[in-house]
Amino acid sequence: MKFLINHIKQQYHIKDYKFGLIISVVAISVIGIMMVGSAKPDFMTKQIMGVILGFGAMVVVSLIDYKWIMNFYWILYVINLILLIAVKIPGLGHSANGAQRWINLGFMQLQPSDLTKILLIIFFARFFSDRELKISSPKVIIQSVALLIPSLILIVTQPNLSTTICIAALFCALIFLAGLNYKFVGDYDSCRCDLSCRRGAAESAFFA
Repeated sequence: MKFLINHIKQQYHIKDYKFGLIISVVAISVIGIMMVGSAKPDFMTKQIMGVILGFGAMVVVSLIDYKWIMNFYWILYVINLILLIAVKIPGLGHSANGAQRWINLGFMQLQPSDLTKILLIIFFARFFSDRELKISSPKVIIQSVALLIPSLILIVTQPNLSTTICIAALFCALIFLAGLNYKFVGDYDSCRCDLSCRRGAAESAFFA
């Protein structure tokens, strides 16, 4: 057990801990609690409990080596899809204001689409790092888009368009940071313009 803990825990000194980031997160959370309390006092207790649980989870996760977590990136991908599908299950999924985005855990409502942002960042970070030398190949691009689409479909049908757009933007940022050649986008645009010109010429010849 001690070996396992030593293997997965983050190897850094307390002086390297990002206390400034923690203070910022706590400050934003306190402001959020105050805003919720001023709008709906009945929800303030739940908000405080959520912040406490989130803060505890943040501390625990920050002590775990992210490289160890990334070894399970396929498992995280599957967990993400299972949670998104669970939202659709009657009796388990919770609906509000015409949207079904939550899982009813009894003591709280879990919104899997929020976890999707984190889980897909971890998944694609490892996926792209394993394919760094082939990141601009059509095969890798098609594979990555195909892996992204199921999550986008499950989220946009909740419906939750804002989160869908956010995840799509995160994916674009990740694939470019992973080393996607900018010429790929330029070649795609050039090809599309060429096809449009040819189509226009064909239509002009047809109606002439």
